Amino acid sequence: MSWGFRKRIKIIPGVHINLSGKGISTTIGIPGASINVNQDGIHHNLGIPGTGLYSKDKIINYKVKNRKEEYQYIPDPAALIEDRIAYAKYYIGAIENEATGIRKMHADGFFTDEELEYKMIEFSNDAEYLEMKSFLESLEFNEPAAEDATIPILLYDSVAITSDPWYVRNFWLVIIMAVLLIMFCHSF
Repeated sequence: MSWGFRKRIKIIPGVHINLSGKGISTTIGIPGASINVNQDGIHHNLGIPGTGLYSKDKIINYKVKNRKEEYQYIPDPAALIEDRIAYAKYYIGAIENEATGIRKMHADGFFTDEELEYKMIEFSNDAEYLEMKSFLESLEFNEPAAEDATIPILLYDSVAITSDPWYVRNFWLVIIMAVLLIMFCHSF
């Protein structure tokens, strides 16, 4: 058995604040016809008081299924190339430093000639090392590498960047609130 919490607070006639385990919402209207605004969206409620018959429909949905759809991110192609150059230099430097260390250990007698030769062949055949080396060499000769002909650009589900004010993004909410305010003021 699960427990829940619900509390309704009357602010002024026709306006209530609802507190529940799900959150806070506001209801504006009279019994049988009201509008409810909560974190999920805006609902209109119609019913016949005392009968238990009612209809509740969502007018505006606030929930976004995937938050990353709100904005579009396009990385700078130059920054991608710079990042790849920096990584290539780092990787090549790490391999060459390791090879230098092994040569020094060979000189100190820790490795035999065969072990040194095996390690040097292992380094020179490292696929990522060879790829990074050819990438940097292609840049030195100002020739684009074949894999750099197309730069991947990450786009989220074709949604434009929104920078409109809240009242433009929530146009219908503003209209509904204005109509309710006018109705409420005329009722007195």
